[in-house]
Parts: sequence; C-alpha cells; structure tokens
Amino acid sequence: MAIYPNEEHLQIMQKHRKEAGKSVKEISIKFFCLASTTQQEVPNNDEKQQLLVAGLGEKKVTRQADSTSSDVVAALKETYPKLTDGGGYEFMYAKASSRQLSVIDEGENGYTIEFLKQFVGQGRVYIRPIQCDLDLKALVKAKDQGEIIEEICNHCMNIYPMNKLREHLYLCPVNNTATTATTSRNTRLVHGETGDPESTKMQDTEESDDLLNASLLFHEINAEYLSDEDTELIEEKVDENSPNDDEAVMDVSDILQQLASANIENEKISKFNICRSNICDGIFRGMTRKSFSPNKKLSVKFTDDVGLSEGAVDMGGPMREFFTLSLEAILSSKLFCWQEHSRLLSYDAKALKHDEYVMAGQLISMALVHAGVAPRCFSPVLFDSLIKGHAKVHVPVDAVYDLELQSTLKIVMSVESVDEANRLIADKKLEEIQELPGTLRVLRSISDVKDVLSNRWEVENRLLAFWRDFLLDVEEKECELSFSDILFFALGLRVVPCRSILLQLEFLHEPEENGLLSKFPKANTCSCILRLPVVHTQYDDFKSDFQFAVRNAKGF
Repeated sequence: MAIYPNEEHLQIMQKHRKEAGKSVKEISIKFFCLASTTQQEVPNNDEKQQLLVAGLGEKKVTRQADSTSSDVVAALKETYPKLTDGGGYEFMYAKASSRQLSVIDEGENGYTIEFLKQFVGQGRVYIRPIQCDLDLKALVKAKDQGEIIEEICNHCMNIYPMNKLREHLYLCPVNNTATTATTSRNTRLVHGETGDPESTKMQDTEESDDLLNASLLFHEINAEYLSDEDTELIEEKVDENSPNDDEAVMDVSDILQQLASANIENEKISKFNICRSNICDGIFRGMTRKSFSPNKKLSVKFTDDVGLSEGAVDMGGPMREFFTLSLEAILSSKLFCWQEHSRLLSYDAKALKHDEYVMAGQLISMALVHAGVAPRCFSPVLFDSLIKGHAKVHVPVDAVYDLELQSTLKIVMSVESVDEANRLIADKKLEEIQELPGTLRVLRSISDVKDVLSNRWEVENRLLAFWRDFLLDVEEKECELSFSDILFFALGLRVVPCRSILLQLEFLHEPEENGLLSKFPKANTCSCILRLPVVHTQYDDFKSDFQFAVRNAKGF
C-alpha cells in the first residue's frame, strides 16, 4: 500500500528544499599584518612598501559568514606564512581620524569573521605579533609554486622577469646603441632602393654600422654567418672608432680631479662644527654662514664623547668622514623617499622654503669634487630628471612608490568616459590623488631616554657645536658682541693676559630654584668657569639668549 505525505510533511519538505537552495553568505575583510611587536601606529608609506615586499601588509581574506574563529586562524596562516613565527598575535584597529592602534577585545564566540566585520566595518583589521618580530626579508616565491613570466630585452638580448623588465630598460647599457641601430635600419628601408649612388653609399655605411653594433652588443658572433668581407669590415670599423694614441681618454676620477684642481681654493677655508647625533643641523648652519663657499677648502671638527675636538687640523680624514655621514643623513632625511638604493625626491614645503633642497644638491656636488664620495642611490627616474630635465622624462605608473596611489592611478587611467570617472571618484573618494607621495608626514614625539648620561652626552655635543659656531660669528662680525665682551663676562678681563689662563666650559643641567632650566649662560670669574644652558635646540635661540645675557650682565 502506498503512503502519501500529508500536508504537514509537504511543508517540511518544501522548507528543506528552500534552505538547501540558499547559498551561504560570504564576508571579506581587509587584514593588515604588521612586523613589529611594539607597533603602535598605522604604518607610513615606506613601511607599507617594506611590509608588502616581505609578504605581509594588506591582503583580503574571504570566508563564509558562519566560519568559526579556528577557520579565521587557518585562513590567516595560509595568507601570512610568516605569522607562525610571531609567537601568537592580536587583532587591532584604528579609530576614525586617528593613526593610533587599539586592541580588539574578543567576542562572545571568539574572533569569528562575522564579529571582526561588524567591529571594523569597511576598515582594516591589523594583526600584530606578540612575542617575536616577523622577518622583513623579501618573500621569495619557489619556482614550483607558480610560473615566472620572462621576456627578452630587445637591446641587450638578455632574459629578465617581466616585472623587472621596465626597471632594466632604465639601466640597459646598450639601450641607446640599439635605438640608433633601429633608426639606421628604418632609414635603409626608405632610401635603399632608389638607385641613387649616394643612397647606395648610405646603405653600405649603415650596413657596416649594423655589423659594428652587432659586434658590440654580443660577446660572441657565430663566424659561420659572417663572410670574410664582413669580418674585415668589422675590424676596420672598430679601428676607425678607436681613440688615437694622442687623444686623452678620461674616466670619472680624471674629470673629478680636474674639477677639484680648477675650482677648490686651498688657501681659503670654510669651517664646519659637527655633532654626530645631529649631522644635518651642523651642515645647514655651516652652509648658511656668509663666509661659506663651496669652492673653499673644508675644515671639519667633530665633537667626541667628552665634548672635545677630535683634532685641530683637518688633514683630510675628518672631511671624508664628514661627507660620508652627511650624505647618509641627507639621503635618509625628509628630503628623499622610497627604497634605500632607489631614492626619489619627496616634497616638503618647509624644507623648500628654507632652501634645504638647494643645499642638499650643493652638498652632493661638493662631496663628489672635494672627496670623490658619491650618493649611489638615485632611482633611474630621478637620475634622468637631473640629466634631461623633468619635462623630458616620462614616469610610468609602475614607478610611483606609493602603492595605494599607484593602484588608484591605474584605476583612474582605466576609465573610458567622464561619467564613469565621476562615479569612480564619488565611490572611492580618491583624495589621495591630491596627496602626492611624501607631502604629508607624521611628526612623532621623541621617546624619553632612560639613560641620563647618554642624554647629557648628546645635549652637550649639540651645545658645543653651537658654541663654536657662535665664536665663528663673533670672529666674522656677524654678532653684536666682541671677544672682549665674552672675556669680560667669563673672566673679568678685556684682553687675554700675559700669564696663561684656562677657561673651563660646563653645562647647566640642574634646574633653578623655580624648578626650570636656565636659558641664559652663567660664569664664575673666580674659577674661570663658563656654564652654558642646555635648553636650546636651535642655534638662533642659543645665540640670541647668549647675547642678551652678556649685554645685561653687571659685575659679579
């Protein structure tokens, strides 16, 4: 006997069919894996670039809405293989209009994909390791994990990965030669069949040029494809282009030596007093002095750990160290950005106003001529801009160092209509297009130094450099005071006595009775001690307060 389902059974069957037909909802979240266990702020553009190369940074993870916290852990380990070396990790987020990161407290069912999505919305979930910093070395993909697309360079005929080919073209040593050869071949196709003797002569010349270029482009030429006449033609052409014995062949060192001999005035000196803990400050003070000239010989004095000069006479060693440290400081300053060995100029309005870019360029040229020290880190785009002028340099989108801006520009360049562009701008809110790379920089506070002695050493070296520059200003009459005024303030004398006297320098590290540090110098004329204030971080403030104290000091 057949059993027919009643109405209740039919309703249950229909309900199961509907549930089975429904697709499970998926949720996508942008995760951002940090490398440092102490990271407290959202990474800047340079840090994002470094994290991305290391296989960390921002990545999108998609999971079903009913995924458990264990599913999220498995997905993150698959997305960030290095995360397993961190000794655990925690989820963080950044509040609106803030770069500070805060820890996300665990939800009722743990850190499920649905809980994290509800917590951050359209924002990012930052992942910070707990016990160990993650490795920032570039993540190298194994060959068996995917196919590497390669292409042949049309100029040097070497094989390069596709993603490295454009960078190679900037540096290809035979790029110009190959371009010239291509132009010659095109010329021959146009004029080679006119029957004109001059045209035939041009064709023969261009063929010989092509053979010469081939001999220069390739280390070896298969002899079976060349006739004896071709071989002789190559040898003759090479001999024609070889320099005569009478012609002087100059390399870079010869050129720099000639520039030094013709431009450096050894009888005149530009003085620099440098504190190693703040190289740039000493550089800009010395270069803004009226007596400074890039053509003068340099005399550099460093301050060591006890606040003394490292040598009264510069025999070349301090100057070379000065240029080495100066280039390192300038190239790692706010004036430059991007990778360590491929630097670009950043834009800083304050630095531009104070001519810091001009002084940086002048310092690099001085380092080349005076000491032969070169930066060796300009990107191909920056180098071409300096040589050809920025108006003649085409910067590809792939050369934009800010990855977010690069991605945004690619999206904008892909639109095909004005309406599509307007919709894109309204949806994406592309304000970052107006924020060019390097224009906005976060000012971070200096962390408190626990070691008081180390802190005092840095402060005293800075003030010692200020003091020596102040004496130079007095010598060059760039100051309201004279040496006589300073002697009277410190020793009670107008001139140096016949009997030798030693003036000692000390520093006012201890606070006054009001609990504040003094900003004016003090002197003990009986003990011949001059005490300098330590509150100044800018030379102009130090100079102003010192002059005020000396002018208004009365007796003992």
